[in-house]
Amino acid sequence: ALVYAAAVPRYFDQDLLQGMLGAPFPGEAFDGLLKLSFVRLAGRGWEMHELARSLICRSLRERQPDTYSDYRSRAAEVLSTRIRTRTSGGKDAAREVHELISLAGNPILRAHFRFSRNSRNYWEAVRPQTVEEVKQYLGQRRADDRTYQISCSDLETGGLFQYELSAKESVYRLEGWEPESLLALDQDALRLLRNPEGDVVGLAAMLPIRADTAEYLLRHPVSGPYFKARPEELRSGISYEKSGAKFVFAIDVLDPEQIELRSDTVNLMMEYIHAGMLLIASPPALPFYLDSHRSLGFTRVPDLPEIYRFGGRTEAAYFRLDTRGRRWAAYLEQIADYRTPADRGGSDDAPDEEQPDRARFGFTPREWEVADVLATGASNKEIAARLFISEAAVKKHINAMLQKTGFRNRTQIVMAVLRSTPSG
Repeated sequence: ALVYAAAVPRYFDQDLLQGMLGAPFPGEAFDGLLKLSFVRLAGRGWEMHELARSLICRSLRERQPDTYSDYRSRAAEVLSTRIRTRTSGGKDAAREVHELISLAGNPILRAHFRFSRNSRNYWEAVRPQTVEEVKQYLGQRRADDRTYQISCSDLETGGLFQYELSAKESVYRLEGWEPESLLALDQDALRLLRNPEGDVVGLAAMLPIRADTAEYLLRHPVSGPYFKARPEELRSGISYEKSGAKFVFAIDVLDPEQIELRSDTVNLMMEYIHAGMLLIASPPALPFYLDSHRSLGFTRVPDLPEIYRFGGRTEAAYFRLDTRGRRWAAYLEQIADYRTPADRGGSDDAPDEEQPDRARFGFTPREWEVADVLATGASNKEIAARLFISEAAVKKHINAMLQKTGFRNRTQIVMAVLRSTPSG
């Protein structure tokens, strides 16, 4: 039982395993687990060799699927409690957050994040003396004429996700902005990703939403359409300067086919998400970017009157993710695909009027999960994959929502969701 339980999370300790098993166990048994040849010390806990962990997890899923599901859920509960405890005490909880992601309900997120713990690459802020390296990176990327075949696999389900980006599509996010302009507005607007040898292998460009950046964000061809259509979002970002709000122009890597580099981009996004921020992003409306943002928990904002077109042809897809205040606990529930009463507590800096508007529909928690994913423009098949339920169950939930509200179609459900979702 200990071996099976220890194979579910990437890292484990005695307290975590006791929480997963639901009861204490002899210390001698834990000592015996640590003596196994495929178990090794890893920082604040222990880990299994990846191959052994994969094989043991597969065996547990096949032989005892309910037990496997219970272990995942209990591990997520323990980790969520640790995250709340550490963050409330002013301690870093990045390791626990990353561990929770490994238990995430979304297979694409798990697949992208597989190699995050093994990466030796690092992000650093761009300074005046390194701006020239940014320009060299941009020139190198724009001169590239490769078509990228991107594949990532989820060890848990065996799912394989494949995407294709042409040379032009892969550099769309580098359009429309210049390094000097962003750095003149904020000294931390740009970050370089370096490998252990110091070579630049990635670049991130994002601008804080503040009073002194508002004019730039409104007139910029990529960000302007969003903030012109949703000026309340600009005001919200400015009013929350203490906790942070950013518009993400680009997170780019030298070779999108390398899963380690893609994991580095997830690490960077999780740094901001974990900090409790409002994030607005505008990637090209291409499957790779759409699935990546949805898997991270971003919600797509539909039907803007004006849309930027990358390369003059591919529309921008506008996404938002808000993890400020109590929304952080809700986000943890979302990515782990579980809900516990304890996680619904905690402090909140959001208005009290948020929930009553939703309560009037009478939807169950699962129906709201379906409705929220539906609002991103997802099909029944995509909703089923994201929530790990059948397409038949999705149809059942949608029909139940239609009956409760008297709505005639799913579009009306989407509009109700968007009206009842807080924008600030």
